[in-house]
Amino acid sequence: MLFSLRHKRSLGDRTLRPSLPRRLRRSLLRVLQARATPWESDWGRESGFNELDAAESAVLRETGHEYLSYPDDKKTVRGGFAEVVTLGYPENAMDLIEACLVEFPVDTRQRLEGELNDVLSGHNSPWRCVHGQFVLIDSKYLEEEVLRPAADLLHTAGFEGPLKEFSDARSALMDGNNRDAIVAANNALESTIKALLGVKREKPGRLIARLIKSELIPNHYDGFLESLDKILYTVLVERSEPGRAHGSGKQHEDVPRHYAELAIHLVGTLIVFLLRQGSIPRVSTGPAVTPAKSVGSDEEEPPPHGDEDAPESSDDEAESEEPWPWEGELQPE
Repeated sequence: MLFSLRHKRSLGDRTLRPSLPRRLRRSLLRVLQARATPWESDWGRESGFNELDAAESAVLRETGHEYLSYPDDKKTVRGGFAEVVTLGYPENAMDLIEACLVEFPVDTRQRLEGELNDVLSGHNSPWRCVHGQFVLIDSKYLEEEVLRPAADLLHTAGFEGPLKEFSDARSALMDGNNRDAIVAANNALESTIKALLGVKREKPGRLIARLIKSELIPNHYDGFLESLDKILYTVLVERSEPGRAHGSGKQHEDVPRHYAELAIHLVGTLIVFLLRQGSIPRVSTGPAVTPAKSVGSDEEEPPPHGDEDAPESSDDEAESEEPWPWEGELQPE
């Protein structure tokens, strides 16, 4: 799912306001063009790039709009990949870049993500590409040492279920849905443990007991397993408390953002530890545990969609399907 569709509600109510300065956009575009396959028509009258053209078609197919456009002097102008990436709303530029990444072979895509992230880092942007999706990072250290390694390990191990849940947790945090972020993070940890142990259904308490007994984690230090037992139990039973996965009860209680951040960072750390530990050969006195695959200037950017300075649309435009980018569709349902 494209960036703007994953975060449709939070973009509409301005909870999430992405920013991509103009120079950064041009650098990202050049990185993509350098890796893309160029084409040229007879007599050189037209030219382009196969992957970029395919990304345009993919975005139009997924959004249902007739054409791509970007804001220009309080009106929308029809444009292609390059124009929208450099001049369009940030979320629309992100859509095209995400769609473009899918068009490259896996090995090229991985190198390309690294190049894009180098550019993002060089421009001090808080955004990174992780497995083809833009994610917002609050801490470079946590991103490099915890969050990305967790996603990478889940992807490498083929644990697509936990990977999806971990990605959902990060998306929910970006959208300000702290409660959902905690639930999704806890689900990701539980699914990871189930995949490592090769079980499909188990209650949290018994699941932790099975993990401790599996010899997956040796007791290197006195009390280590006992402490890990308490940590896992605290995390996995979190969504059983009022206001988690089972509803908030009679009174709605807001969950502070730092609680959600703690849950995601803690779960990421545990996932990295468990998957790395699971890859270490070990001697077992019992049956082997086989991991199971889980099912204002030239550099000013256009204002994020919905800002006061953004091009205004008429009521008729707000109710129509075009022009892209979604004047009406980005509002909360």
